[in-house]
Amino acid sequence: MSDKECMMKMLFGMKSVKHLMDKEEEEGILSVPPLEEEDTSIADEESEDEELPENEEEEDRDFALQSRPIEEKHEPTCEKVVENLKPSIDFQDPMHHFLMRMEMMNGEIFRKLDMISNRIERIEERLTHIEECQKYSYAEFNGEIIKIKEIKQESYAISDQDVLKALIYKDYRSVIYIFKLQYRSIQGGKIFYPIRMKNKRTFEYYYNGRWILDPNGHQSIKIICGNVQNLFLKHNVVENKCITEEMWYLNQQFIMKLSEEKYKREVWKHIVDEILMVSC
Repeated sequence: MSDKECMMKMLFGMKSVKHLMDKEEEEGILSVPPLEEEDTSIADEESEDEELPENEEEEDRDFALQSRPIEEKHEPTCEKVVENLKPSIDFQDPMHHFLMRMEMMNGEIFRKLDMISNRIERIEERLTHIEECQKYSYAEFNGEIIKIKEIKQESYAISDQDVLKALIYKDYRSVIYIFKLQYRSIQGGKIFYPIRMKNKRTFEYYYNGRWILDPNGHQSIKIICGNVQNLFLKHNVVENKCITEEMWYLNQQFIMKLSEEKYKREVWKHIVDEILMVSC
């Protein structure tokens, strides 16, 4: 082949290649980005870098953080959570904590109860002292200051055993027995009663802080027999297991006599004898 023919084939080939490239470009198959646009984008990036020099350290730190290897994250297990909570919450022995708390509360309750009990005891002692003071009065008797009980209408605080013992006699001795229990006062080895004799027919009984004149002892025996009668009636009841029906009936007969004036005068004579005997 001659040189002329070779040159013709090369030109024909180049034309065909150019033709194909033009066709592909029209169809959008082949597209080459312009170099000028790439140059402008690079220039823009360089300009931005020049405009923001203060952000370089932050970008370097972010890049370093991003370049670190990513650690795998694992979900915490129940055992791990409990282990982390152990310093603040003890799940191993909650009953021990509860029992300790209850023991502390019980100790505080018992301490308060002891305080209340001690206060009640002190109050009872004070009330007993007040009652004792109210039972007795201080009176002048033959130049002496003595502690005696007043003669007044009241309910005697005498035990059931002593009352039943007094009712065994069913006569003046029953009244004398109660009279001694209620009004006898011993001071300095001497016995005193709240009744004193001025002469055979004139007496005085102590009431409301003073000695009251009582001719023939009429007011004194009236008060004493009335109080004793009420005491006997209170204890002489069929519900009392120590009293049979026959005993109850006989006791009632005697108790009713205490309302009779004649029987009162008889009882008074024995009371006067008791007063004279202790005065000697």
